[in-house]
Amino acid sequence: MRLRSSANAPAALLLFLTVYAGCLAFLLPKLSLWLDEILTLIGALKPDLPSLFSYLRSTPGATPLAFLVPAWTIDVLGYSLFSARVSSLLFSVAACVAIFLLARRLELRAPLLAVLVFALCPLQFRYAMEARPYAMALCISAWSTVIFLSLRDHPRSWVRGLLYSLLTVTGAFTVAFTLFVPASHAIWATRRESRRLLAICAASIAAAGLALIPWYAYVREGWNTGIAVQRLGSVINWGSVSVILHELTGMGYGGTIFLLAVAGWGASRVTHLRGFWISYVLLPALFVLLGDIAFRYFLAVRQMIFILAPLALLFVAGAEAVGRWGKLLVLAFLLAAIYEDVKWVSKPREDWHAAAIIAADQIRDGACIRFVPVDAEMLYVFFRPELADRKCTPDEFAKADSAALVINPYNSGEVAQAANELTSRGLTKTSEKIFHGPEVDSYRRITAPVAGPGAESPVDPDRQTKPPTNR
Repeated sequence: MRLRSSANAPAALLLFLTVYAGCLAFLLPKLSLWLDEILTLIGALKPDLPSLFSYLRSTPGATPLAFLVPAWTIDVLGYSLFSARVSSLLFSVAACVAIFLLARRLELRAPLLAVLVFALCPLQFRYAMEARPYAMALCISAWSTVIFLSLRDHPRSWVRGLLYSLLTVTGAFTVAFTLFVPASHAIWATRRESRRLLAICAASIAAAGLALIPWYAYVREGWNTGIAVQRLGSVINWGSVSVILHELTGMGYGGTIFLLAVAGWGASRVTHLRGFWISYVLLPALFVLLGDIAFRYFLAVRQMIFILAPLALLFVAGAEAVGRWGKLLVLAFLLAAIYEDVKWVSKPREDWHAAAIIAADQIRDGACIRFVPVDAEMLYVFFRPELADRKCTPDEFAKADSAALVINPYNSGEVAQAANELTSRGLTKTSEKIFHGPEVDSYRRITAPVAGPGAESPVDPDRQTKPPTNR
């Protein structure tokens, strides 16, 4: 546990990263896609940039690189769950290297422990395996911090300054909230550092902001419409603190409070650049809340995923400051994190692919299908394109004796209305198949059996019995 920053530390880091990357690579194709991943891949698979940008206008919060990076990996490797997600794996591994370098900057005795805490933290671990931009954004923010601290030592290095600016702009076009990390750098630099370092930070942020202005002007109207239609707006209040505490680590209240308590102790004991590390935690989190308020957007903890990097570093600093009991603190966190990681990987997940197969089966059985609400269509058509050409027209649906509602549970306000419409016409729900979110409900007109020779056969009892769901 007292592993020092010596010649064997890089070798141990390489061994861990090899095992870590291997585990992620094994899991990438095993996990079904969830809604946000599907929305990302719908854009990534657009045939050209105009159609992609048109799609992004209707996707609140979307930025180009979040869709272009998986599109590039798919172009190279062909479409699969692995190729759609492999960029997140690579960025997560690269972020671990940055954490190792930052741990040395913090003068931790065991920098590899900070890498373990960071890599195995369930929130980070989850996004290392998803076709989403957060692993990339986290990696960029960590490396921009490495470069910033290097610039502090070499403020006249134009190569470092250029690299810092490129990372800042790239981060802004990956997840806009990534800008809050260099903003925390700049604010800290106003107090203690050279004017040149502050100027580099300010120029980098200004360049990213100016680059985002035309993009925001292009998408603003569509975003506002999407936020209103999807009801993504929310109010930031004291309840938001509860959400953050519950979800920040992916380990519930206990895991987050434990991490914060030990990291807080570490912050109080650190003597080298203490203010920098504290601002690296607090300012991005505060700016996320202010940003959500300003843009009337909903709070999601992934928006402040960047602060996991300094929290992991300060956690290990706090454990080392405790003394010999610190070993148990780190071990307890890692065991709890691994438990939550295994639980997350093994738990039942949304399965839109399986639901799309059932919807296609309903069509083959003669059912008239309707997507509820209408935006559910693209989520199912992503897996079974033929569904787009075989859905019912409103007139066909109104006359159908057999129908299916194919549902998006995240935006299902029209479900009750559609179901009432079917039951009012004498149709009965015969099955409800739920795939941990996506749902396909079947309805048909049931004809009562008629007594006597030649009478109509009774209704198949299996069609009347609601099958067990897998909710």
